[in-house]
Amino acid sequence: MNKISVALCTYNGSEFLEQQLNSFIHQDRQPDEIIICDDQSTDRTLDIINSFSRNAPFKVYFYLNDKNLGIVKNFEKTINLCTGNLIALSDQDDVWHSKKIERCEKIFNERPDVGLLFSNAEIVDNTLNALGYDIFNRVNFSQKEQQHLINNNGLPVLLKHYIVTGATMCFRADFKPAVLPIPSCWFHDTWIALVIASISNMTFIGEPMIKYRQHSNNQIGGIKTGFIKQLAKALQVNRDDYYKTELQKYRLILDRLSEIADSFTIPNKNALLLKDKLNHLQTRASMNKNRFLRFPIIISELLNLRYQRYSRNWGSIALDLLIR
Repeated sequence: MNKISVALCTYNGSEFLEQQLNSFIHQDRQPDEIIICDDQSTDRTLDIINSFSRNAPFKVYFYLNDKNLGIVKNFEKTINLCTGNLIALSDQDDVWHSKKIERCEKIFNERPDVGLLFSNAEIVDNTLNALGYDIFNRVNFSQKEQQHLINNNGLPVLLKHYIVTGATMCFRADFKPAVLPIPSCWFHDTWIALVIASISNMTFIGEPMIKYRQHSNNQIGGIKTGFIKQLAKALQVNRDDYYKTELQKYRLILDRLSEIADSFTIPNKNALLLKDKLNHLQTRASMNKNRFLRFPIIISELLNLRYQRYSRNWGSIALDLLIR
């Protein structure tokens, strides 16, 4: 018998929070508990949560942070407080499909080898009107990559680009010791997905299980941006700072896997993939300031297929040529 926890982080979410909370009540399979950690809201969020807690048909545990922790550390705290064996992450401004929890539980029951699953999401505006595309379109989660996950080969996809949206994620609580604490330099969802994918299988639900709301206060969001805007943004990146951060992030992943090696089985192929990704980043970080001297390194990384495996192919090559 599963116990399902929902980990919900709130911060000044009064505009949309009630709709999300109501979608928990309307689940075909309701959660067993909701853990809510508020990050020092100054609007009506606390009143909404207190009213919901009094009337909810399941247990609601509400914690007000002593200080503002930020989204990563707030999710870390909320996940740590969950007591279920399955943990579903939730944003404060979405709306869940009524079958979301039921579908997740069914997959975990049928697939004991799966440690984490995520789903597609319908991108909607602030009044829940569909914007005509979904989150898999937004993150370019291709049919070929989807087949990799079906074949229990998800880590290479994540090492190329991030495809897991935290608001759609559910994972086994057995992996809490592996993912917690969450380093502040990572987004909570990408860190959790990468760590669990390194030591377990992951899968997905192709249909949208939430309405993923886009509005002016989204911290990340799913609005499509054109190539020109993406390129303009990329050209503003400080190359040294970018690679310093990326190298730190992947060193932390490898450090964590080393720390948990006595408790979790880490397939050798996954450890090698992570080290190869780190080597690719180190090679790109060490490129000469002179663009012409970068060509031999870029050609070498192309020939050994590391651009193809661990970056955005020609887009990343263009950036390595253009950014000083």
